[in-house]
Amino acid sequence: QPRKRNVLFLLHGLPCKVELDHFDPETRRIGDIKTCASITTFDPDMHKFQMAFYAYAIEKRWEEKVDAEIYVIDKHTEWARSHKWVYSHQTLQMHFYEIENLASQWKESIETGIFPHVSMDNEQGLRTCFNSEYWSICPFCKTAPATII
Repeated sequence: QPRKRNVLFLLHGLPCKVELDHFDPETRRIGDIKTCASITTFDPDMHKFQMAFYAYAIEKRWEEKVDAEIYVIDKHTEWARSHKWVYSHQTLQMHFYEIENLASQWKESIETGIFPHVSMDNEQGLRTCFNSEYWSICPFCKTAPATII
């Protein structure tokens, strides 16, 4: 039986909230439920940072180190499959430094009103810029070189 839990905490003075689909205090594991079109194409690494943020929240709020699980369910109409991926606390903890840095950058941007822009030196940055709803008014995007993406 899933036990939902909300976690409120401060990160560099910024209010944060995570909504856990499942929290088991006995096993010290958090869980998140995902649905997908096909388990064969589901990439659990795409959700590792999200689970690291959840684990970070638990550690900041209650000083508990937790592992994390992702419960993935196929949405096929004729049949269904499911799978569980588990991330150790050590795996999640590798992202804590990045979480701290991103929160620090966010706080600085809020305080100064200056927000960082994506790099225009690579295809991913150009895609992000050109796909943004703000590309037509962004001074950086408007000066980007013409390209076919």
